[in-house]
Amino acid sequence: MLEITNLTASYGNGPNIIKNVDVKVNDGEIVTIIGPNGAGKSTILRSIFGITNVREGSINFFDENLIGLETRNIIRRGICYVPRTIEEVIEKAEKMAKEEVFEILKYQKLMMK
Repeated sequence: MLEITNLTASYGNGPNIIKNVDVKVNDGEIVTIIGPNGAGKSTILRSIFGITNVREGSINFFDENLIGLETRNIIRRGICYVPRTIEEVIEKAEKMAKEEVFEILKYQKLMMK
């Protein structure tokens, strides 16, 4: 579903914030990115939305390359970024039934067609 390969990104012409990052999220998976302040968690997410300068690598959503697309067009494909604390994420995930997660993913696939 979402595959990030060898991602290196910066803000503007500044130094690389993340280097050679790989992330793969399959259908039905819930993935969290955890790390200390300044580790690049937000930069990875912002790269998905075209907010950073991606210098190397690829970001594919259902086998479509997202690099170079405008943020609004990425959102239209069913990807959303809502910053939350880890406690809120865990609480929400615990309350969601597996069926609800699959319904959300099915809806996102329909939005792509």
